[in-house]
Amino acid sequence: MRIIAVHILHITLVILHVNTICSNTGVYDFLARCTLFRMEDKALKSQRQLLGRRIRALRTAKSLTQQQLGEQADVHYKFIGECERGERFPSTAILFKLADALGIPPRQMLVFEHGLTGKKALEKAIRERLGIADEDQLRIFLKFLDTVLY
Repeated sequence: MRIIAVHILHITLVILHVNTICSNTGVYDFLARCTLFRMEDKALKSQRQLLGRRIRALRTAKSLTQQQLGEQADVHYKFIGECERGERFPSTAILFKLADALGIPPRQMLVFEHGLTGKKALEKAIRERLGIADEDQLRIFLKFLDTVLY
């Protein structure tokens, strides 16, 4: 009974502080801190690591250091390092800042094709892209495939 009361008190405190915490950190960081969400901690860690690898891949593709990206996005470089290591989730606002600094649409921050493995997953991703391509893009893609395969 005492444990239930402690959990109810904890939930009440969480509800009272959710706006303050969420305004200062990412929503997923907030959820990861709640004891009720500890069971999902492994899944959250995996998601943080996937996003971190994506941020690092985009940053290195632009030949930027963490400090340079941080300056351009008005985000501390240590926070970028924490995100890249999968220790923190950036808020939506910070994702938009990072995307702007990297010169890409914000939705590209969450495109994880670099993590695709396996022939079926790769074929599915290619089919999805082909489905939205116009005729000219399909011609270019066919020429590219001919160049690579033959």
